[in-house]
Amino acid sequence: MLKERLGELPLRFVGSYPLNRLFFVYILYIDESGDGGTNPGSSRHLVLAGVAIHEGQWRTLSRKLDSIQDSHFPQAGSPIEFHASEIRSGRNFFRSVGRAERTTLMDDVYGVISQRWTTINSLVETVFFFDSRTSRIMQLADFTAHAVYRWYETGDPHHLKSILHKFDREGGKQHGLKCYPVERTKNCP
Repeated sequence: MLKERLGELPLRFVGSYPLNRLFFVYILYIDESGDGGTNPGSSRHLVLAGVAIHEGQWRTLSRKLDSIQDSHFPQAGSPIEFHASEIRSGRNFFRSVGRAERTTLMDDVYGVISQRWTTINSLVETVFFFDSRTSRIMQLADFTAHAVYRWYETGDPHHLKSILHKFDREGGKQHGLKCYPVERTKNCP
């Protein structure tokens, strides 16, 4: 399988380990959006979404988000948490930012998500919990969950359309987006 992906390469070694015996580590960041109607007046849907990246990509993706922050908020200094619902609704840090600027900011972050990263064949089963303020990639998971949530909760497919091609699909069948209980009235945008 690895040979098929790498093509006909001569046997190479990393240290004393042959290249055809190496495995690649992917990290899966999972976040949620909505609450599934557990409280009066709450949302109707709970979305869990993840962003899986190769271990060597986190720094590049973090730098891209840092660059977005620098272009939108050059005087900010310390990292700003990009939380999709706060940006969209203009809450907390974003309350003084105009709607057009917030929309552009969200489009820029979804632009990072929509780029081609890699194909994942396996994941290592380890769980870590941490605050999204400390991880730019966790913030990408938040944006992914938010896009799916907005589509289910309000029918707004705008950002989901820009990243839908990133969800797992094989043989024309989508595997990477599931809703429970199954809503037969929802078709992917």
